[in-house]
Amino acid sequence: MSSQVVDVNITAPFDPFADVVTGDESGSKGRSHMRIQQRNGQKTLTTVPSQPPDKPSTPVAPVAPVRQQFVPINQSSSGAAAYRNRFKRGPGDIFDPRIPSHQQPTSAASQLTTAGPATESPPPRLNRFSGATIKGVLASPGDWKNSPPNKSTPSGPIDLAQYAQVFQTALKGKFIDSHTHFDFTFGKLDASVNTYTQLRQKYPEVFPESYGGAIQVFCSPQSLKNPLPWADRLMAGTDQEMWYSYGLHPNWADEWSDHLRNGMEEGMRMAKMSNRLVAVGEIGLDYSRSNSGEEKRKAQRDVLQIQLEWAVREGLPIVIHCRNDEGPTGNAQADNDCFDLLKQFVPHDHKLHRHCFTGGYTEAERWMEHFPNIAFGFVPSKYGKRNPARDETIRRLGIERILLETDAPYFPPTGMKNFPGGNSIPGGLALVTACEISNLKHMPLEEVVQATTSNNGRLFGIRL
Repeated sequence: MSSQVVDVNITAPFDPFADVVTGDESGSKGRSHMRIQQRNGQKTLTTVPSQPPDKPSTPVAPVAPVRQQFVPINQSSSGAAAYRNRFKRGPGDIFDPRIPSHQQPTSAASQLTTAGPATESPPPRLNRFSGATIKGVLASPGDWKNSPPNKSTPSGPIDLAQYAQVFQTALKGKFIDSHTHFDFTFGKLDASVNTYTQLRQKYPEVFPESYGGAIQVFCSPQSLKNPLPWADRLMAGTDQEMWYSYGLHPNWADEWSDHLRNGMEEGMRMAKMSNRLVAVGEIGLDYSRSNSGEEKRKAQRDVLQIQLEWAVREGLPIVIHCRNDEGPTGNAQADNDCFDLLKQFVPHDHKLHRHCFTGGYTEAERWMEHFPNIAFGFVPSKYGKRNPARDETIRRLGIERILLETDAPYFPPTGMKNFPGGNSIPGGLALVTACEISNLKHMPLEEVVQATTSNNGRLFGIRL
């Protein structure tokens, strides 16, 4: 067997927000060396730190490998026939979880759905980046450049920028996007993309060979009340690349009803029949400025309690959304209230996923001390915005505590461009999160991929 090691001029700054490296710069503190090894035409990429980090990671006790247990959900299909005959959805009938329901325009296609113009996000800042910067030619771009043009605005494939070669490199192991929203994404794309299969066909460049699948999180009233269309759009033909979580987002707590709960139960029953139901969520508290009234916040706490008790009865992990008031007079009240409610209604050893965690290590430590089976999800950095608290938490957390997320269609990665309507794409872009974690923790990228996939196995019972 022939083996060839190709040293390409490749550097990966540990600071994910450093300026893009050009020329032959070398020797700067905090850089790592990425080596490409080629065996019989197969290329693999490994990141090797050229200098140890200033601070060693604080060791964290590993999460006990508890096998996922599912308690049977009520097999009666509440109102299934009515759902099939009464409710219709179009590709644009998706709520945005950042916008309260009463502020969203009503679609003429359905009294229960909305369709508004996609929100334009500002273009990524091309002079800042996170992740591995690649210099030199590793391989041809691949067939994705010959794919049909994107009919959305702008047209053409997504520009992966500094991540292009990482996406085209074979890695040992596969990664999982542990939290994403295909249903929201379909509502922001043109009508030619209406199923998971169509999304993969239209944007193959963002689904690398190392992509192993994603957890689709249903959390809007429309998706939860009307689960049957998603059997065709996201369940059919996905093989073992898709798993499902169900729970009402706190922004819509005032829409909790028996009708919604029945639909949520029906969706969970269908997912369980295919052995792909993995969690309840995202649920929690959101005290941002759009939810500033105490009446709204009390409704969130009441609905959170209901769903926590339900998750415990069903034996399902809980995906937590917790957002403090981020205004100038904001505080950590959402974190405190959420933590207190979970301590009251959730067993000490229950499995938790703190979604889109942006807090400091002290906050993470408080959760770990009380809930030993907790993991923290992180999303790609957006538009070069630096969050020192989040970065320090990633550095200090044990890798066994970390999950990769996209939270798409939100958080389009820094440096990439040509996203449809400025929106991110679910699934494969979790590799960008892995690159950022690799840089921050001074770990080879493949080790991050393998460890986080293993974490999904322990927390959600997912086995690739």
